[in-house]
Amino acid sequence: MFLKRPIIGLVVIVLFVSNNPAWCGQAEQVDSLRSEWIKARENFQHELGIAATSQERELLKAKNPDREFASRFLRLAEKLGTNSEAAAEVLVYTTYADRNGSVGDQALNLLARDHVDSRCLELLFNSKPLPDDAAAENLFRAIAGRSRKYEYQGQATKILADLLKDSDPDEAGKLYQVVIKNYGDVKSFEDFGQRLGKQAQRGLFYVDHLVTNKIAPDFEGKDTSGKIIKLSDYRGKIVLVYFCSISCAPCHALYPYWRSLTERMKDQPFILIGINSDPPQKMFEIIQKEKITWPTLLDDYNQPNSINAQWYVQGWPTIFLIDEKGVIRRHWVGSPGDEIIDQQVQELLKKASGD
Repeated sequence: MFLKRPIIGLVVIVLFVSNNPAWCGQAEQVDSLRSEWIKARENFQHELGIAATSQERELLKAKNPDREFASRFLRLAEKLGTNSEAAAEVLVYTTYADRNGSVGDQALNLLARDHVDSRCLELLFNSKPLPDDAAAENLFRAIAGRSRKYEYQGQATKILADLLKDSDPDEAGKLYQVVIKNYGDVKSFEDFGQRLGKQAQRGLFYVDHLVTNKIAPDFEGKDTSGKIIKLSDYRGKIVLVYFCSISCAPCHALYPYWRSLTERMKDQPFILIGINSDPPQKMFEIIQKEKITWPTLLDDYNQPNSINAQWYVQGWPTIFLIDEKGVIRRHWVGSPGDEIIDQQVQELLKKASGD
């Protein structure tokens, strides 16, 4: 699946930019502010990763530096002149520093107005998580419809389909078909080495089989002991499937909650299944360190037939909640929070018992 990215954080955009100091003719003030932002985020992610409890993590969220930097980036873009390439670069940073917030939306709208051909869009295409609100939809529709760059049109069309695949699977399916027909051989900016047509085919499978109220397709994999585990083995139980990697700080932060959840649900018809993309030796270490007692499958996301690829997982953590009949009832990209997961699991357990 391409290079996986944690849902919180900017791993790819940071690495990509830091290895390309001349990208988009960056001005000195752009370099300075970007470097300051990267350092602030590194410190924040470190503190989040070592937090011992969910309460500590909640308190730490108030220290997230992104909102402050979003406003600073937007002011710098205005200073540079919004039509400049340097401004386009800064606007991209703004969208990530305030993903789906009002400042980020201003940046998205300026990109849609002035920069549908800017090379700096490749920073946006190449990174996860992408903004996914109305302003983001407006931007990708603008790129798909007005950009003079063929490969940008294709990438934007595929991303637009991804944005709509849960809220409007019918339109998403049509957009995936457009990608397959018109842009199938275009190389993906998100996932180097892959073609948009292949990604769109997986997107079509998703809208046909993996949106809420669909029967979850079966999967099969091996755990660290070599035991074969199938999703269908747990029909009759409420199943929570989560996709993760230890390289993803938010995934690591969920382990205390998963332990609590499985302990509280040990006498209920419930099962937690992890799909982990770490190397086997690393997974052995994680199982011991995190005291994992629930089924955990090893899944090499680089393989075209991995469960990650089959289920069109686009970032970690990704969570599916499946009822006792095998029907997908909830799907989250990123954790919705402990209380929401608890509530949804309890509701499905009550329905399954007939209460």
